Amino acid sequence: MSKGEDIFTCFKNVQNIYDEVSEMIQYLEEKFKNTKSPKIIPSKGTGCTWNSSNSYLNSDHWMNKFFTRYYFSDSKNYKGKAIGFCIWLFDYKEKMMFLEKPYISCFYVEYNYKNTEINREWFQYAEGYSYHLFDKEKPVYLAEPQVAEVGQFNKMIFYILDLTYMSDDEKLDNYVIDPLKKMFKGNMNNFLNNLDKTPFESIPQDMLHEV
Repeated sequence: MSKGEDIFTCFKNVQNIYDEVSEMIQYLEEKFKNTKSPKIIPSKGTGCTWNSSNSYLNSDHWMNKFFTRYYFSDSKNYKGKAIGFCIWLFDYKEKMMFLEKPYISCFYVEYNYKNTEINREWFQYAEGYSYHLFDKEKPVYLAEPQVAEVGQFNKMIFYILDLTYMSDDEKLDNYVIDPLKKMFKGNMNNFLNNLDKTPFESIPQDMLHEV
């Protein structure tokens, strides 16, 4: 096979991966948008990634690494709450790979809606925690609640899923959509108490990490 064919095959494979991610996001988007009580509003437009570069000096930022969407509600009882997810396909710095596997991180956020707007970068917060998932070789990693500096979010709970484990719509429903809806509606205790049951299988206590 010629080098030109190798390059074509490589980029075709990358495009296939992007197509799969697009389908996954569209599925999640429709599921959240169709939530009736409360009515969940998606982030504006269809944008889901940023920080890529068109400079010939930054070739390591030419390809999109992550894809994020978040959701909120303007209903009175749900103001100041948001949920979202971030799909990380890869990450590298100085030509070294920092992710062993792609993952999806899922977020519940509380913030002061009167003087703080939702920041899409909140939903990248789990980037530095992904090694817990891969070290333990488990499909799920749950972080302890995070508290940010003044002017950002007031509280955050997130968990990380091995993206290769999300092989069908049923797993997306069980691992991403249903838990995030429960957290958004305030069923936090039910969510946390059921972590050792299906569909989260068993998460040993030493997987819970406090910052």
